[in-house]
Amino acid sequence: PICSGANAVFTITGTPNATVTYSINSGANATVVLNASGSGTVTVTGATANQTITLSNISLGSCSSTLTNSTTITVTPNPTVTALTSNSPICSGANAVFTITGTPNATVTYSINSGANATVVLNASGSGTVTVTGATANQTITLSNISLGSCSSTLTNSTTITVTPNPTVTALTSNSPICSGANAVFTITGTPNATVTYSINSGANATVVLNASGSGTVTVTGATANQTITLSNISLGSCSSTLTNSTTITVTPNPTVTALTSNSPICSGANAVFTITGTPNATVTYSINSGA
Repeated sequence: PICSGANAVFTITGTPNATVTYSINSGANATVVLNASGSGTVTVTGATANQTITLSNISLGSCSSTLTNSTTITVTPNPTVTALTSNSPICSGANAVFTITGTPNATVTYSINSGANATVVLNASGSGTVTVTGATANQTITLSNISLGSCSSTLTNSTTITVTPNPTVTALTSNSPICSGANAVFTITGTPNATVTYSINSGANATVVLNASGSGTVTVTGATANQTITLSNISLGSCSSTLTNSTTITVTPNPTVTALTSNSPICSGANAVFTITGTPNATVTYSINSGA
């Protein structure tokens, strides 16, 4: 057999210098003269379908013979790729998977990102996969050839898998320390529009969506004890990252006065002494007789 597009060549051997009458695929008669060695060829160029030659006569001078010789050249279709697909887009660190569909059992030659050539054999259903594990940048496959047996075809198929960076948190800050009863405010900075999962003081998970500038706040109103935030995840679309960021806002108790005593009563002209007891080192504001 020959591959589609190759020349179909019939060789006739017989009486030297004789003229052979033949037809191709039951078409019009044509002739070929055998050479001095008794050989002649009939060529069908670029055959894409089976070619059958039928000999009807051979003659030399005034003598001739009727012929019934016939033979067929089988033309094998060249293998082809019918589809090249992928799982694009993927998240950074995921596997980039290309799927090639074509002639069953054919061998496809390809390269990744213009690197060295490699091959994959399509299965009996005509499918094959090429996988780049843990891709962190875009991956481009380019097919250059498909072959099956002695037949092959040049390929130019190409496709790219886009690798989307996973969202990240770049900063976790707060307004620590605060006074008891004030709002505890945590500020998360990261990938714009991403959703961050967090918990306060190891409680239930909650989420906050970062704005278009990549900022989000979590507020605990009227905090009277230390507040610790722990981030566990950030996601955007189908991509996500595990987080371990954590920070604590220290809540400082407000100063208090625990006692106000005096040396009352006193005699006129004596010193009036008030004693204030409370938070050490605190400053107390007072007035005497509603004065300044």
